[in-house]
Amino acid sequence: MRVLRGQWEKGFLIKRYKRFLADVRLAHTGRLITAHCPNTGAMTGCIEVGADVWLSHSDDPARRTQFTLELTRLGKHMIGLNTHNANRLIEDAIRKKKLGADLHDDEIEREIAFNGGRLDFKLGGSKRPHFIEVKSVTLMTDQGAGWFPDAKSDRAVKHLNHLVSCVERGAKATLLFCVQHGGIQVVRPAEFIHPEYAQALKRAVSLGVSCRAFKATFRPPYGWISREIKVEIP
Repeated sequence: MRVLRGQWEKGFLIKRYKRFLADVRLAHTGRLITAHCPNTGAMTGCIEVGADVWLSHSDDPARRTQFTLELTRLGKHMIGLNTHNANRLIEDAIRKKKLGADLHDDEIEREIAFNGGRLDFKLGGSKRPHFIEVKSVTLMTDQGAGWFPDAKSDRAVKHLNHLVSCVERGAKATLLFCVQHGGIQVVRPAEFIHPEYAQALKRAVSLGVSCRAFKATFRPPYGWISREIKVEIP
């Protein structure tokens, strides 16, 4: 799947600021540009001054910035910075039957309204419906441990409660972690950041919500789901 769109560019990060903005020096021309940073999280350990970065480009005149920050490389690890790409990568993998029979459907419904909120996908058609919520994981600590969330997220807890409600109504429900950090080998709930989320995840799994993690691989301008990795829930 193509994750870098338009006339994409490579550059070097100067700084990220105001959460949604980043200054980048383009490698090809040396021009300093401001890019949109589509990530509301803390991005701990994923953003480093001087790091290689890759950007999509848009000619849309309505946009405030022409560039979108998509990828970075820290050491030997490629990292996806655009949280919206998690859904795109998972949907692409579902359509290509990369996630197994239980997570395959040619007809996928997106952005499903549920109890005053939304879930990312619905599979199943006329059969037993299967609701899916996708979360992007990029926070890594020692020995390849990946953690979610990287900042307190009441919205993520709400999504878990929605998935539990789906199971209680007779549907299938799955939380999918899309791992966008090349160094992560296992995913765990970040109780040290948001204990309520860790508790909600443990409860959701005990009540029948499936929880799985799939790792993304990036080779600019492309990205794809490469393999499943373990989820550890204490």
